[in-house]
Amino acid sequence: MIEFFCSKNTYNRSGHSPIFSPVASLLLVSTQESDFGEAICEINITANLRSRERKPRETLEALFDRFHEYIESLPRITFRRKRQQLEIHFLSDQFCDEDDRDATECDFETLNTAAREVAEALQLIHKRIKTADDFARDEFLQHTTALLSTGLPSTEEWRAVEQQAKTIRQAMRDSKSPWELLDVNWDQFHPDARALLDDPFFWEATDDFAPHGNDAGADLLEDFRSWNKRNSHKSPLIFLTRLLKEWQITPVDWFDTDPAATRHAYTRDAIALNVCNQAAIALAFVVIKLRGHCPSDVARYGVAALARVDVLFADDAIAAGLQANWQRRCQQMRARLEPFTRS
Repeated sequence: MIEFFCSKNTYNRSGHSPIFSPVASLLLVSTQESDFGEAICEINITANLRSRERKPRETLEALFDRFHEYIESLPRITFRRKRQQLEIHFLSDQFCDEDDRDATECDFETLNTAAREVAEALQLIHKRIKTADDFARDEFLQHTTALLSTGLPSTEEWRAVEQQAKTIRQAMRDSKSPWELLDVNWDQFHPDARALLDDPFFWEATDDFAPHGNDAGADLLEDFRSWNKRNSHKSPLIFLTRLLKEWQITPVDWFDTDPAATRHAYTRDAIALNVCNQAAIALAFVVIKLRGHCPSDVARYGVAALARVDVLFADDAIAAGLQANWQRRCQQMRARLEPFTRS
């Protein structure tokens, strides 16, 4: 079975689209019993939406201009054969950023228009799927073109299809192991990384307690990956210093774990303390993931950050219900980092 995802991309937003995401549900439901071959298991289709007017949010002017320059280069298709994934980016001719932003639940005419745009974008498959690939390309395109060109005759039928797709996706999730649900491209990490971090928790992208599950950790992972390509022999602390300067965050005393000092730092600048703690933890684990080891000073930064977060959790009455989960996760992370502090 092929998994389908349809999303949107604007100059400052990406992800679920009330206009395009239902089209993925229609594709999933209509192909669940079909066998087109093993070459493709997942198709991601992104509709890029231009803005009608140049009214970017304050400080995002450069981002706005770069995005609108980028979309003129579309469409683009990428086939990741090893991962059996197909990615398509196209520029919508029918919808703009404002249409998607203002929409909640769309009527069938809007969804049928979006479906026709997706049908056209899927024709790009001709450019990437070879005859040697185990995929019935022509049969697939014939099916999807007929389906999407016609669409559905009512809004109610679109809603019913979305419910069917929700049930199918849940069944697919239930059939996968925790590792499969992560959908990690292991080629991007050190060969020893999975053995060193042998619990799916360490690789979670949506768990706030995971090293790279919060916003700061996720951003640091990608930034360090880019920096590490040219600086693989340099200390990761050089990267951390530069990153916090870019984020305009004043560093904490990295090795200070005194509870009173931690509480004082939180009172003085809670945002800076939280970001520094998240960054120190994330750095230690991304170094393990990409280099297969962790320098002792970087590991000590991470262990100290865990101790400070422990203090803050103990003081936070609102987070009392999360204490047990945090303690378990904190123990897991500390157990992985402490051996590196002695290396």
